[in-house]
Amino acid sequence: MKPIRWGILACGTIARAFAEACFLVPDCVVGAVGSRTLSKAEAFAASYGIGRAYGSYEELVADPTLDAIYVASPHSEHRTHTLLALRAGKHVLCEKAFAVNAGQAREMIAEAEKQGRFLMEAMWTRFLPVYGEVKRLLETGAIGSVKMVRANFSIRCPADPVHRLYNPALAGGALLDVGIYPLTLAAMVFGSRPNAIHTAVSMTPQEVDEQSVITLEYGDGRLASLTSGLFLSSPNDGLILGSDGYIRIPRFWAADSYYLHQTDSNIAQAHSFSISAFDDYGDPKENPQCRLADQYRSRYGYTFEIREANRCIRQGLLQSPEMPWSESVAMLELTDAIRGKWGLRYPFE
Repeated sequence: MKPIRWGILACGTIARAFAEACFLVPDCVVGAVGSRTLSKAEAFAASYGIGRAYGSYEELVADPTLDAIYVASPHSEHRTHTLLALRAGKHVLCEKAFAVNAGQAREMIAEAEKQGRFLMEAMWTRFLPVYGEVKRLLETGAIGSVKMVRANFSIRCPADPVHRLYNPALAGGALLDVGIYPLTLAAMVFGSRPNAIHTAVSMTPQEVDEQSVITLEYGDGRLASLTSGLFLSSPNDGLILGSDGYIRIPRFWAADSYYLHQTDSNIAQAHSFSISAFDDYGDPKENPQCRLADQYRSRYGYTFEIREANRCIRQGLLQSPEMPWSESVAMLELTDAIRGKWGLRYPFE
């Protein structure tokens, strides 16, 4: 099977995670990388044995050997770079958050339809195998009637005013970077369109959200209590609470296990999902496309979104049934509404 040839747009931390994950997916190859400066692209390419490096994004998307582009630039640039790649005839996997606001997302989707190219938000949490099992448990009533989701995702990021997370010109703040994960967990359980939003926020001196509390009402007594922050230590666990028990998901955004506690048993059962349990590609050491697999096995979680993008591209789909455009738009409509309650607008909006 001819591999899907990816180009990576931008050379930050998340771009490295994507490159490393690709070594674990035999049916894809990173063929080129692009940056605003050639030296940075060349250094990135040398690190991973990538054949071509470009000193502009225009050159990258124009490469005729590439099938698809992974957009790894800051949030503020997702719209521009996605449109650039689509208009060059490339399929696109765009890092979360998909765009800054719902209007941008709709423009990106319209262009994908116009160009007849696949487009998907790289919300990798949605593709983790743990959540397939959690969904099955909820559908079979393992914890009874689900009434609440609680989740937090906070990080300790130095309060550097030039860092992208503190820069309003780059759509900085916690919400679109880490806050999107608790919102995603709530959406996977209750859906993406709550009936009501209640929220409180503290802002940085640069006027981006530093930490927030968000409560979502879904009707029938169903609630989500979600928190995120840029300068907090936290276990970052997720909880799904029901009338007959609960499911706890350690590090829910990168989950490889869950605990099921059923009220009648009074025992929390631990369930882990190992790499070997879901690796149906054979021994990576025997596959030349996966020659660095042992070194990068910690990136295994990213492979599921790559596998889905590759599958959809091969089948000629424009969007993924697992991560449809409607979900990306609904999530941005939700973050737009939350920011509206905060009075937070980015300078370029």
